[in-house]
Amino acid sequence: MVSINYNFKTNAGKNLEFLQTIGSIIIELRKVKGCKGIDIQQDDQIKEQFSLQLKWQNAKCLMCLFERTEFDIFQGAMKVLCQTPIVEINDGHKTIKIEDNNQNKDNLYERIKFELMDNK
Repeated sequence: MVSINYNFKTNAGKNLEFLQTIGSIIIELRKVKGCKGIDIQQDDQIKEQFSLQLKWQNAKCLMCLFERTEFDIFQGAMKVLCQTPIVEINDGHKTIKIEDNNQNKDNLYERIKFELMDNK
């Protein structure tokens, strides 16, 4: 199983808009072949702080996720409504952390794909 964990803060005043957007996306992504679970949690103390975990059957299924319209919408919502996330990829016994605050968020999924393919 492969999981991707996003830890991030929403931009000021964007919590409701983010939750509405991500809620509909999660419903659709749970139907995608290979999805083993999606969980989103909001911090009790810092309401702008979230954790989103995507669990996929394997790296191949996860790579197919990146080609879906729902992932594009998710990526767009993250870009507009949130600060740059810290991303952790867990592929079996390996954990890869991406936390470059200067990274271009448009290329975040490219970095995730690179890390997954580089560690095969």
